[in-house]
Amino acid sequence: MKKLFYFIIFSIISIYTVEAQNSHSLNFNGQSDYIEVIDASAMISNSDQMSITGWVYPRNTNSGWPDFDGFFGFRNELDADFYLLQLDNYKVEARLRISLNDYFSIVTAPNSISTETWYHLALIYDGTNLILYINGIEAGSTSASGQITNESVPLKVGRLVFQTTNFDLDGQADEVGLWNVALTAEQIQDYMYADLTGEEGLVGYWNFNEGSGDTANDASGNDNDGLIYGANWST
Repeated sequence: MKKLFYFIIFSIISIYTVEAQNSHSLNFNGQSDYIEVIDASAMISNSDQMSITGWVYPRNTNSGWPDFDGFFGFRNELDADFYLLQLDNYKVEARLRISLNDYFSIVTAPNSISTETWYHLALIYDGTNLILYINGIEAGSTSASGQITNESVPLKVGRLVFQTTNFDLDGQADEVGLWNVALTAEQIQDYMYADLTGEEGLVGYWNFNEGSGDTANDASGNDNDGLIYGANWST
C-alpha cells in the first residue's frame, strides 16, 4: 500500500513529498470479499475507551444507497455497533451504538475522501465523545457514552451488514488496528506510519503482510487471527 509522508522544510522553497510502500494489502471486489475476526468485540467489551484504525483505498464512485462501502468495524444492529463506512460518494460516516434502545452516535465528514487514494482513518471513543480522524486530522466529533458489553460480535474488514444488505468495499484496506484505549491525535499521527509491535492498548493488529493464504494474522501478539473470504493480496 502506498502512503504519503509529508515533510515541510522551511527554507527558500522546500516542500517535499516522500512516498513509501509496505509489502502487501488486501483488495476487495465490492461484491463478496471481506475479512472476519470471530468474537472480536470481547477485546473491547466493558471498556470506557476504544479505538479502531486503518488504511483504505476506495474505488467506488457511486456509493449511494444501497451501494455503500463498509470499511471496517463492528455491526450487529443491536448493541455493538462501532464502525466506519463510505456513503453518498465521498462521505465518511462513523457510528457507535451500545444498546438497541439507544440512538446511534454519528459523525459524518462530507466530501472528505476521493477515489484511487489511500486514507488513514481512526475512530476514537473516549467515554464522552466519538471522534473521527482522517489522515491524522480531526474531521468531526459528537457526544457519546456507555460501554459495549456484547462479547460475541465479529470484527469485519471490507463488509458491514445492514439487515439483508451487504455494504461491501470496492477498494483496498491495510493495517487495521483495534485498541482498548482512546488514542490521542498525537498517537494517531505517530502510529499511522509505524509498524506496530504491541503498543499500549493494542489488542488486535492485522497488517496484511502475509502476501498469500486465507488467514490475516494478528500481529499484536494476541492471536486474534482473521479469516479472509475472497479478498486478493495486493502490493
